[in-house]
Amino acid sequence: MCATFTWATNSGFEEATFVISLLGLIVLLIFLAGVTAYAGDRLGMFVARRRLSLFGIRPRRTGQIVGVVAGILITLTTLIVLSLAFRGATQTIINAQQVGEELNRLRAERLTLEGEIRTLGGIINELDGEVGNLSVQAESLRAENRDLQFRNQQLGDANATLGSRNINLQVVNDQLRSEILDSNDQVRGLKSQVDKLQVVLEGQAAELDRIRVQFDQVTNTQIVFADNELVYSGLLRATSPIEARDELSKLVLDASEKTLAEGAGAVQLLTEQFDRLVEAVTQTPVVDLVLFISPKNQFLSEDIFVSVEVLPNTKLLPRGHLVLSRQIHLGSGELKTSQAEVGKVLAGLLLEAQKILESTGLVSPDPIHLRQEEEEFLTQLLRLTGPVSIGVVTTEDIYRGAPARLELLILH
Repeated sequence: MCATFTWATNSGFEEATFVISLLGLIVLLIFLAGVTAYAGDRLGMFVARRRLSLFGIRPRRTGQIVGVVAGILITLTTLIVLSLAFRGATQTIINAQQVGEELNRLRAERLTLEGEIRTLGGIINELDGEVGNLSVQAESLRAENRDLQFRNQQLGDANATLGSRNINLQVVNDQLRSEILDSNDQVRGLKSQVDKLQVVLEGQAAELDRIRVQFDQVTNTQIVFADNELVYSGLLRATSPIEARDELSKLVLDASEKTLAEGAGAVQLLTEQFDRLVEAVTQTPVVDLVLFISPKNQFLSEDIFVSVEVLPNTKLLPRGHLVLSRQIHLGSGELKTSQAEVGKVLAGLLLEAQKILESTGLVSPDPIHLRQEEEEFLTQLLRLTGPVSIGVVTTEDIYRGAPARLELLILH
């Protein structure tokens, strides 16, 4: 706005100066023309009065020549004055053009600077907003600090109470304090311990953040395999590394099919795990039970990473072994036990049998196979009355990695 006003004022001043200069030029031309005409007239009258002649020409012609010369002088004077005036006007026009170009450049710079000022204003506003947010965060941190100080004070009071209750510990504390004050080396040692504790606290804080992230994942997603849960198990027997690699690759593919069916990703076995497993399998002459165990909580659509355990597929129980027995009362002829109650007892019996087998070392994704259907055995039981003993018996030798084949029997 100031630059525009100055240019307008300068333009008006230059126009006024130009008008004044033009009027002065016209007055000067009129004055010079009048003086020249007057001098020519006086010279002509003098020539006519004296009847002078130039180059033998008649006096009348001589007067006419003097008038013509006076007109020529008027014209030459006018041209000289105009030439001098136009030279200044040309310079003025050039200067005006230069001033106009400079003004346009300054206007462009002004627009650029105004844009930069607006941009800087926006940045300043954003920074002001960030300063406000940081102030709020600082106030929140100060409040948390006050809470921690209050908690620290409470812990200090509790420590003081415990210290007052234990005189012996207080004496030991005093001795240690005096030793610390007397020994700079011990002070430096304690400072080193404090630094180590600080590192431990930072590690615990990082672990807490990791646990929080896992908690958020647990609350927002679905866990497919929990920490230390069995992902898959299978039997391997190989006498050469090549055979072991082939069998292990098939086992990993089978495990991946299972995890993919449950909504998770494929099983990922590290190269070093694969190599160690091949070496372990080829070194044992018996059938090995390979366990894929989840080392952490793992979620839907994620690849499944596992830790590996290799166990010998040893025999746990022989054929015909009584795993569990229980006596139940089936009621009387007038008031029999309902089918739902008996079915609930059978389900509990099978669940307890499974726990017993797992406690002996059974590891199988499908732990129990019954020779007959539960409904068939339930029908047999419902035909009886009074107290009846039932048991769970193995129908085949039970090995660690194979499903347990059982049978429900009425003992007496």
